[in-house]
Amino acid sequence: MQVTRMRGALAVGLALGVALSPLAALASDNKIALVPGGPHPYFAPWEQAAADAQKDFGIAAVEYKVPAEWKLELQTELFESLAAQGYAGIGYFPGDAVGVNSTIAELKASDIPAVALGGCALDPTDTAFCMATDVYASAYLGTKALIEAMGGKGAVVHLAGLLVDPNTTLRVQAVEKAVAETNGAVTLLQTLGDTDNQEQGDQKINALLAAQKDQIGGMIATGYISSVVAATAPRRSS
Repeated sequence: MQVTRMRGALAVGLALGVALSPLAALASDNKIALVPGGPHPYFAPWEQAAADAQKDFGIAAVEYKVPAEWKLELQTELFESLAAQGYAGIGYFPGDAVGVNSTIAELKASDIPAVALGGCALDPTDTAFCMATDVYASAYLGTKALIEAMGGKGAVVHLAGLLVDPNTTLRVQAVEKAVAETNGAVTLLQTLGDTDNQEQGDQKINALLAAQKDQIGGMIATGYISSVVAATAPRRSS
C-alpha cells in the first residue's frame, strides 16, 4: 500500500481527486462516501471537504457518513450498506487497522476502491493507498522537545488516544523510542490510553494528577481531546 503523509481536509480532497483520476470521464456519475471510524471532532472538517471535493471535481455526490459508535462492526456494516446503494468509492479512517481489511477486500472484489485517510490500515491490505500525517515523527519530535524542556531528566507521562486508533500504536512506539534514547535519565512513568474522549479524558487525567502529580516531570498528549484536557487539568489540580 502506498502511504502519503499530509494533513486534514486538504488530504481528503486530494485523495478523492487521485482516487477518481482513472474515472475522470465518468466523475459526474460517481457517488463517494467519507467514513471515519466513529464520532470524533477530529473528523468534523471532512464534511466540508466532501462538499468542496464534490464541487471542485464535478462528482455526482460526496457524502460524509459517520458510524453511530466507534465499533468496527458498525463501520463495516456501513461500508456494506454504501456498496449496496451503488457508491463508487470510499475514503475511510480505519475503525480497526487489522479488522477492516476483510471488508476492504470485499469492496475491491466488487470494484469499489477504498483509500485510507488520516490513518492507515495494516499491511497487507487491499486499500488503494493511505494519505496521513506522519504521526510517528510528530510524537517522537514532541517527546524530544519535552525531554529538553525537562532538562533531560525526570518522569514522562504519555496521554495517548483511543487504543483502537491505528495512529495510537505508532505514537506509543515513538514516545518509547525517544525516552529510551536518554539511557535511563528519563523514564516513562505511564502511558495512559483512551484519553481522547472528553469524559474519559477528564476522569483519567485528573485521577492521574491527583495520585501521582509529584512524580511527573512532564506530560505529552498525542490525542486530539487529550491535548485540550492536558492543557487545563494541571492548573485545576494545583
